[in-house]
Amino acid sequence: ILGREVGNNKMLRDVRFENCQLDYAKMCELNFDDCKIVRSRLMGADLSNSSFYGADLSESDLANVLHDRTNFENANLQGANLDSIDITALSGIRNMKVSESQLAAIISKFGIHVVPG
Repeated sequence: ILGREVGNNKMLRDVRFENCQLDYAKMCELNFDDCKIVRSRLMGADLSNSSFYGADLSESDLANVLHDRTNFENANLQGANLDSIDITALSGIRNMKVSESQLAAIISKFGIHVVPG
C-alpha cells in the first residue's frame, strides 16, 4: 500500500523514486510529504496543488512542471532543475533547501539581478 485517503487528501507514504522517468505524470492534488523522488525526471509533470513538505527531490529535473499552489516547505531541492519554477506561484517555500548555485536563478524570478563579486 503506497498511501491512503484522509478526507479529500490523497497521501502517499514511504514512497521512493530514484532515477525514474515521470515525464508528464499527473501528480496533482496529492500529498508527497517526506517522500524521496531523487535524481528523477519529472519534465512536464502536473504537481499543482500537491504538497512535498519535507520531501527529497534533489538532483531531479523539474523542467516545465505545472506547479500552481505546490508546497515545497522543508523540501530538499538541491541540484534540481528549477529553471521553469515560478517561485511566486508556490504555496510554501519556508526552509526549502537549494544549492548555492541555484540562488541566482531563484532570486532573478523576483526581478533581482545577482552581480558576482
